[in-house]
Amino acid sequence: MTMKKAESTYKMDMQYDDEQEIPQANVEMTLETPVEQVKIGHDFQMAVVFRNLSEDTRIIRGFLVGSTVYYTNIQRAQFKQESFDVTLNPMELSRVQVVVLAQKYMPKLGCQSNLRFMVTAKSMENNQDMTAMQIVNLEGPELVFSMSGPAQVNQEVVVKVEFTNPFPFSLHDVRMAMQGPNFMSYREKLYSEIATGASISWMESCVPTRSVDTMIYAVLDCSVLGNVQGNWAICVQA
Repeated sequence: MTMKKAESTYKMDMQYDDEQEIPQANVEMTLETPVEQVKIGHDFQMAVVFRNLSEDTRIIRGFLVGSTVYYTNIQRAQFKQESFDVTLNPMELSRVQVVVLAQKYMPKLGCQSNLRFMVTAKSMENNQDMTAMQIVNLEGPELVFSMSGPAQVNQEVVVKVEFTNPFPFSLHDVRMAMQGPNFMSYREKLYSEIATGASISWMESCVPTRSVDTMIYAVLDCSVLGNVQGNWAICVQA
């Protein structure tokens, strides 16, 4: 009986000591990203937000990593690393502003459109560890479609696809392709360069041979940007 009581007391003391070593979570950390969707190729700002819930001053040391990721959330490449120190007064809320530059993430983006930000931080006074993650989905540029008139069987119609380069850099060796099942055969066009802010208009003619509801598909591709895709529903009348 004496041994069991001693063993029980020892376990209770050990449990109490372990609980005492667990740091109190008295600092909260979150990530704030833009409310509006960020367009691909644009700079943007985000913030690491700290809230001190204690009545003591806290010194925070943090580290942020920005990466491009596949749709499965698997990392493709890192493009940003930033460390920071923050001193929080009692009950204070503080924001660390982070600037994300397109010239940094674009070369690492490839054909992906997702950026992942991971932040790890530690409160030095009580060894509280904090982590936060946020995904930013980038909005890609658009392909704009138009036609010279209604599509009719055995009558020539011209399809136009337009693209404007919104990026702060030129696009080189750009390939465009267009196709419409039961409407237009596969077409392809190459552009050696599309300068910043420049627009291109690609026109192709065809003669529909059957009445059908179909789609026109187009894609623009280059090494820096990846695939920009678009489609447009059309009705070929008899």
